[in-house]
Amino acid sequence: MTRFSLKHFFLSAMVCFAMILSPMTAQAEVFQSHYFTVDLGNSWRVSGRPHNMEHSVNVTFINPNAKSSINIVVGSGQIKPSVLINNLASTLKSQHANVGPIEQKNGVVYFEFSLNGIRGFSCSATNGKDVSSITVLGNPQAGMRLLTTIKAKDQTLFPNF
Repeated sequence: MTRFSLKHFFLSAMVCFAMILSPMTAQAEVFQSHYFTVDLGNSWRVSGRPHNMEHSVNVTFINPNAKSSINIVVGSGQIKPSVLINNLASTLKSQHANVGPIEQKNGVVYFEFSLNGIRGFSCSATNGKDVSSITVLGNPQAGMRLLTTIKAKDQTLFPNF
């Protein structure tokens, strides 16, 4: 081997060795839709294939460490949030969930529930043109922390409490 190739060989070996010894860090993912953008950090990730179109989005985020998931659906629609939430509460009750009272705060209709020992909450809001439906399962606090970091194009569609 020539002197030049030995130099490259040792340099390449040192780089490989350094990569093996250094901890690998996951790159944070940013999810962007027509309605909102959210930096998922290193804890959250998109689960499955999101439906992400100009007039609707349906995406699920999961955080395995917090044992939590969030499903966000936003789109054009005329259904009232109270009707949507009442239907969801009825469905959960039919599955023997413990469903808390339906409440309203800052234009958002919501309730908390527990299904088979898994806690969660659901909420819905409208801006008169679009409707949102958000359900958090597992760790409601972890879910709320992520929801508070959402950069929404219209904040009336997302909880702010």
